[in-house]
Amino acid sequence: MKAKGVYAGLDLSLAGTGAVMLNSAGELISVLAFSQSAREVKNSKAPYSLRLSPPVKQGDPRSMWKRTVQVASEIDAWIKQHAAPSCLVGIEDHAFGARGTSIYQLGHLHGMVRRDLQEAGLRWLLIAPTELKAAVTGKGNADKKAMMEVPTPKLDQSRFGATTRNNVVDAYWLARLTMAFAEIQVDAGTALAVPGTFVKVLLPHSKRPGLKSREVLP
Repeated sequence: MKAKGVYAGLDLSLAGTGAVMLNSAGELISVLAFSQSAREVKNSKAPYSLRLSPPVKQGDPRSMWKRTVQVASEIDAWIKQHAAPSCLVGIEDHAFGARGTSIYQLGHLHGMVRRDLQEAGLRWLLIAPTELKAAVTGKGNADKKAMMEVPTPKLDQSRFGATTRNNVVDAYWLARLTMAFAEIQVDAGTALAVPGTFVKVLLPHSKRPGLKSREVLP
């Protein structure tokens, strides 16, 4: 039995957020991405919707805050336009041990996005960067190139430049892993139909409880 619903993946970033929404068949509903290329944004066509990353001067708190609000607002509008009430959102969580000013600012973005999701009545699943990489490539320390080399059914990576593509690919796999998470909750036998690398991350292991036991929020 397949879980029926809509699944979104959010790879939140201050300058290059990627967001992908899939239906229960794994087909694209919509893609939202922020790009620093005006040409890339101009040439985007549905279901691929690109936004130009807001310019920010380092050390300028006003422009930094304005960017955070704009990105969060764009995500909120995108969610409200495309998500069904049953939509489950997979969010890439903060990297363990990450430090620096940008992490502080990224925390603001995460907080605003999660608040908006809660107000929209949607739930989300936090997925660690290492869990996502392991699910897609089999290695929790895989690099960006390895992630992009894995085929992405229904998602045309050639529509994006390298930087944007990396963010969108991460968001795509977040959505796919979230969908697998939901399907296994409905029927454990579904594990036979998802990639083996997904199963290793989702199901319990001697050293970890498995993503399947992760509590969705709020």
